[in-house]
Amino acid sequence: MNFTECYLIFITAIWIFFSTVDCEEDSTCPDSEVCRHHVCMDPCKEDNTCPPSAVCVSTNHQAQCECPPGTTGNPKHSCQIVECVNNNDCRNFEACVNGECKDPCTYYNPCAKDASCRVVDHMYKCYCLPGFTGDPRFSCEEPKDPSSCVVDQDCIPTHGCILDSLITRYHNKVSAVYIRQEDTDSSASCRDLCREHKPCGPNAVCSVIDSTPLRSMSCACPPGYHGDAKIECRSSEYFAFYSLL
Repeated sequence: MNFTECYLIFITAIWIFFSTVDCEEDSTCPDSEVCRHHVCMDPCKEDNTCPPSAVCVSTNHQAQCECPPGTTGNPKHSCQIVECVNNNDCRNFEACVNGECKDPCTYYNPCAKDASCRVVDHMYKCYCLPGFTGDPRFSCEEPKDPSSCVVDQDCIPTHGCILDSLITRYHNKVSAVYIRQEDTDSSASCRDLCREHKPCGPNAVCSVIDSTPLRSMSCACPPGYHGDAKIECRSSEYFAFYSLL
């Protein structure tokens, strides 16, 4: 074989090689194909890692997973059938949540303790249970008895927080003030201290002193009366009569 023959064979081989080469890199292929072994091909046939529920789409020289029409989800993991697009696709007591019809009360659990949840026209609404009041989204509480109390200052000025159990009273003989001492392990209510304990004698006037931590009571004789208010107040005529004897 002479030089000319060898040269022709070499040139022919080069021509055959380059005539069968589609590409050198991805950019020399259509946007929907990639360059593999100098051949432009669909990347979905080579690099398809999509789950069965998704479809592989070739774009920008890459294989991408997409959920087909009518489905939703993460196409790299799973696509689910779209049950709804908006609330009107669901029953009246359901709402469209992420493409599915769900009970919004169960899904969101939006209401406070001691509240109930109802679905009205696809929207949840919270209601405090019977006997409870408040904002049902945050807190429902039993209404407080207006007469209930913890300390005297919970009551009006003439009343004190008196325990429903036995109450002990201590009498200050010097100031004629009654000091209260109570067992705290009991329920209590607001009551008129003077009417409840009657600390003063006949004809005397009882007054409530807004002392702390406990309100106290004071006894005094009214104008025209004299005596020990804790025992009895007597009129000036009484003393004038006995002074003549």
